[in-house]
Amino acid sequence: MTDPDLDAENDPLLTVPEISTMLRISEWTVREWIKADILHGWRAGLRNYRVRRSELDRFLREREKPSTSAPPTDFENEDPSSQLRVADVDDA
Repeated sequence: MTDPDLDAENDPLLTVPEISTMLRISEWTVREWIKADILHGWRAGLRNYRVRRSELDRFLREREKPSTSAPPTDFENEDPSSQLRVADVDDA
């Protein structure tokens, strides 16, 4: 069994405000990720959540991986007729 003090030192618990500040996102977003079990954490009281630093690191590593669902677009070989055009509209 691991020593909780050792875990706390090497893998600290983070609060929702700490995570939101680190990631520059709203606290609401962090809470929603936890509630949806996208970011694994647990309740600490009625309104507070805690997340281990290692869990946040895992979450961020997962988000860094490039998506394999769609290949990158090859714009050089794309049909020019499919490109969007911007019209110059005169206010006169």
